[in-house]
Amino acid sequence: MFHGSDTFYYTVTPGNDFTSDSCYNVYWEGYTIGPGQSISFSTYYGLGGIAVDTNPPLTSSISAPVELNCESGIMTPNPFDIALYLANSAPGVTVAVTGISAQISLPSGMTLLAGSPTQTIASLDPGKDALLSWTAATNGSQAGPQTYTIQINSSNAGNKTLRGAVAIPSTCSACFLNLAATASKASGSKPLAVSFSATGSPTNCSGTVAYDWDFGDGSARAAGAAPTHTYTEAGTYIWTVTASLGAAVTSKSGTIVVSNAPPPVIALIKKAAPPFKFVVTGSNLQNGIKVFIDDVEWTNTAWKNTGKVQITGGASLKAAVPRGVARTFRFLNPDGGEVTQTWSW
Repeated sequence: MFHGSDTFYYTVTPGNDFTSDSCYNVYWEGYTIGPGQSISFSTYYGLGGIAVDTNPPLTSSISAPVELNCESGIMTPNPFDIALYLANSAPGVTVAVTGISAQISLPSGMTLLAGSPTQTIASLDPGKDALLSWTAATNGSQAGPQTYTIQINSSNAGNKTLRGAVAIPSTCSACFLNLAATASKASGSKPLAVSFSATGSPTNCSGTVAYDWDFGDGSARAAGAAPTHTYTEAGTYIWTVTASLGAAVTSKSGTIVVSNAPPPVIALIKKAAPPFKFVVTGSNLQNGIKVFIDDVEWTNTAWKNTGKVQITGGASLKAAVPRGVARTFRFLNPDGGEVTQTWSW
């Protein structure tokens, strides 16, 4: 099936009859395809499972693969997600369910990669729902159906245990990549120079990990673990890095917002006392400017004029910015113009 203009084109094969309920799931993940390039997708029908339990304390369902496929000698999907849907709609429950916890236990050969083993919800009112999730991976040491459990407890409506299983193929590599990726800036004024970094850690395999970067602005893609890119036009851009090692592939994405507004200009940051404070001088420091220290907003600021701002706080400021320790200061004007500067005293 492919999309052209405003029409979806697909082929229907008649004669297929389902003796029970059937459904499909549609999701969107953006890719940029240049002239002459192509991209292939595989859709596996029947590899996911949803088990619903309406018993107290909460109506619950687990959504996860029921088996892993072997594609080009590599188990897929691996890692895979286990999602737990909770709803306060169980029969007889008419009050808020409080003190909710969900603890996952994985079988031998599986590792939890993302999501705390025990996740909590303080309270869930009648008719409300919530979604918890974990990311797990198998090392392939145990084949066949592998059972995991999720223990759901509450303070006022009882407890229960859910079970799910995923079938692991016996003759397939369990190689997978655990990918971490960051961007040095999430927003800023154009032109915005951003440094990117990615680390793909292979498990159950070895070799050199390759990286492919799409910066989301239509520019040329880049390779390597630590590229830099300058956004020259205002807009919101989604960047994506894809890491690969043979048939093992994974990706991470993030968002960068680039503003048209001119940035504040920081000429000097200096320490002053008493009480302990920093005096910032420059230009285009607008009334209402926000100051962030290592991405945490510092609310004790005093705007003096377009050329001067004071960052106050006394002992708390001194503790946040100790002597000799470099901190990143971000200055954000009300019109969206911003600039960052690393400084120590």
